[in-house]
Amino acid sequence: MASQENALLPILEKGIDLELLLYDLYVELSEDFPQDKDFWWSLALEEKNHAAFLKSGKEVFLPFDKFPMEVLPESLEATNKIINQVKKVIGYVKDKLVSREQVFNYAVYIEGSAGEAHYQTAMEKVADTKVLEIFQLLNESDKDHRKRLLAYMKENGIKVDEIMIEKLNTEK
Repeated sequence: MASQENALLPILEKGIDLELLLYDLYVELSEDFPQDKDFWWSLALEEKNHAAFLKSGKEVFLPFDKFPMEVLPESLEATNKIINQVKKVIGYVKDKLVSREQVFNYAVYIEGSAGEAHYQTAMEKVADTKVLEIFQLLNESDKDHRKRLLAYMKENGIKVDEIMIEKLNTEK
């Protein structure tokens, strides 16, 4: 096993878990909030694509120490934190404990979290490797989730709750 593979494998696997969990969340939201079904479904499919890209990279590039590390979360701790929060939100949604406004604000927080922001940053930077350039090309339309959430909220009169988002940012 290559040195990069040893170091990255646990984070990569958690990153894949996070993307698939976000897919589950957005599918649930598309079912529970029919007025926003198309929007949530679109994000769900993009998260599933992100997981597929990470899985492909794991199989093709990681064994050769060519995986673009910048598409991964910085740490297992940050990834586990956001995974736990996404699981809580899925529970709230399934139990009908959150409003439309709250789910959008949760999604804004999640997409801006350390567990997800890394992906956006990697997609926006000037590629310094051919592999990252390939990831960027393949993900061209599957990015800017936080910006798109905020724009959708504005267009549809959904209040951005900065206090809630800040509180979530400081939770352990």
